[in-house]
Amino acid sequence: MNTQGLCGATDWRVPTMHELHSITHHGRVNPAIDQVFFPNTISGHFWSDSPWVVRSDYAWYVYFFNGIEVVNDKSSNFTTVRLVRRGD
Repeated sequence: MNTQGLCGATDWRVPTMHELHSITHHGRVNPAIDQVFFPNTISGHFWSDSPWVVRSDYAWYVYFFNGIEVVNDKSSNFTTVRLVRRGD
């Protein structure tokens, strides 16, 4: 995305677990997110850049069906990411 200059920016990154969890809406399910602010969000697994401290080959993700935080092997077939940037 950065080489393509998505939305005119080149500083996109994968969010931390804290950042990703902060946009979940625990009063909603399927998806567990405010769809006014985040329309068309699927109820999938969204990776964070936060590794699991127990095993470096695992990382945290949020399952946006219900907003739970889970760890999984980085080589799994979960491919959904939500990019963030500073947005000065």
